[in-house]
Amino acid sequence: MVFESILFKLEGILALFNQVQLKFPWFPIFIFSLVIFIYALFVWKFYHFVSERDMIHLKLEGYLTSKTPFSKKVIAAISFLIIYLIITPFIVLLWFSIFSVFLLILSEKLDVQTILLVSGAVISAVRISAYYKQGLAKDLAKLFPFTLLAVLL
Repeated sequence: MVFESILFKLEGILALFNQVQLKFPWFPIFIFSLVIFIYALFVWKFYHFVSERDMIHLKLEGYLTSKTPFSKKVIAAISFLIIYLIITPFIVLLWFSIFSVFLLILSEKLDVQTILLVSGAVISAVRISAYYKQGLAKDLAKLFPFTLLAVLL
């Protein structure tokens, strides 16, 4: 039901787009440029954030010295677990979802399963390479989305 209402609204938007296109022939170029700009902005934010080894910067090293009381060590350990077991996977899932939606919008020929596979592979490769070399992770995070954009166009 919800999916049908979304499709109905999209059909209305496409009909309006066709009417505007008849009056303003440059309008499709403007929309296409705007979509590419939004995608490039997303890729820029994506590679700056996801390619870092530690996405959330907390200074927990000071809590792990031998002079630190046990209670502060426990707080640091719990903070570490919360960050790496809850928050980081949520952030990665969020970027995966956004990247998948962009690929769904850009591609007409690929099925959803393939798009999810490609999105998951790109995100995983970037995260794995972030632990090896951060420069490699940044290059992968820039290269793959722009290459996919070029292929899909």
